Amino acid sequence: MKKVWSLALVFLLLIALSACGQATADPAAVPAPSDNDVPASTEVPTTTTTVTPPTTGTPTVHTISRDRAVAIALQAAGLTQEQVFDLDAELDWERKMIYWEVDFETREYEYSYYINADNGTVVRSDKEPND
Repeated sequence: MKKVWSLALVFLLLIALSACGQATADPAAVPAPSDNDVPASTEVPTTTTTVTPPTTGTPTVHTISRDRAVAIALQAAGLTQEQVFDLDAELDWERKMIYWEVDFETREYEYSYYINADNGTVVRSDKEPND
């Protein structure tokens, strides 16, 4: 009976995840900064994250950690973690690409960065005035 409930829970989780909104990726990708370019205060060790996209059912391992994606986005924006608030990073996928969506705010602007979870490139970025 436990197996049935476990399978039902996994199935419902996959359905819920597939219903999540997804952003459109910009094909003009910006290369990610190298590890040497990130200030020591924001550098974190690289870890792997395993995600199961609902379309394939096969786990995929990615080398860019949440903390590394946050560091890449902050560096691309020219900001430090102390200068931002409402920092959030979520792993998402679209068109066979898994990426980190990193969102944060300053007093003046709201930022969104989409970081490729395999190689750390900035796939897309948005900056809007903070109302």
